[in-house]
Amino acid sequence: MHTEEGRNVLIPQLTYCRYWERKDKFLFYEDTCKEWTIFAVVDGSFQYEFNNEKGIAAFGDLIVCPANTVLRRVVISPLTFFAIRVRWRINDMASMGQAEAPRFIGKTRIADTKRLAGNYALMKQSEGLSEEVKLWLCGHYMQDIWLLYGEECSRWPWPAKWQAGKQPEPIMNEASSLIRKHAFETFDLKEIAAQLQLSPARLCQKFKASFGQTPSQFLTDLRLEKARQLLLETTMTLDQISEYIGYQNAYYLSHIFKKHTGVTPSSFRKTHRV
Repeated sequence: MHTEEGRNVLIPQLTYCRYWERKDKFLFYEDTCKEWTIFAVVDGSFQYEFNNEKGIAAFGDLIVCPANTVLRRVVISPLTFFAIRVRWRINDMASMGQAEAPRFIGKTRIADTKRLAGNYALMKQSEGLSEEVKLWLCGHYMQDIWLLYGEECSRWPWPAKWQAGKQPEPIMNEASSLIRKHAFETFDLKEIAAQLQLSPARLCQKFKASFGQTPSQFLTDLRLEKARQLLLETTMTLDQISEYIGYQNAYYLSHIFKKHTGVTPSSFRKTHRV
């Protein structure tokens, strides 16, 4: 990835990549990630906890764990995943240099699951090749996944010092907080705009400039993340889940869920739950 100005950006340089298929349990409940480690879930799900981060990861999720961190994890349903260790490098399109570590950790979700699955399939094909060739190939595919990460969630993985003039406006941070606060209620984004003394069009324009997505897209991401969690962790019906996260009925939830993930809520629950 690179900025519009063509400046250096952080990219992951793979030092290790291992593919695990339908793993029933981890060898150790608790382990230490000595290097920055990315867990890329291809199928199944697992529960994780490290530092102040905890949750459930399933297909489409990347779990980024910093170096020298104690990680606790439990397989929920047979788990297929890539365990990837990386060093962060600066790419200025001409030379490579050591980069400062990213400031973000935890879980991020890739919405373009079709493109993600394509990269995973290519990474899997590299199994059996020499370690050098495998890391070289998987490194290219991982960079494409990293590009998706930046495109979708606007948490661009480069040092904050390069983002001068690009930090969200304080009023947009307030907008983000308000949307998070009311995300699972039935409300109109026009109410947020009015509270901030902005027109809906202006709110949308400024929010997208700050975060790379519209307020509506941000709200949808929050609701679908909660829906995925409830599908995996509870026995709530689709009607109950849709009401809980602020949608009017199960039909609408199914429509939005399939549009963004490629599968229905029922299929997701059947595939990823024990």
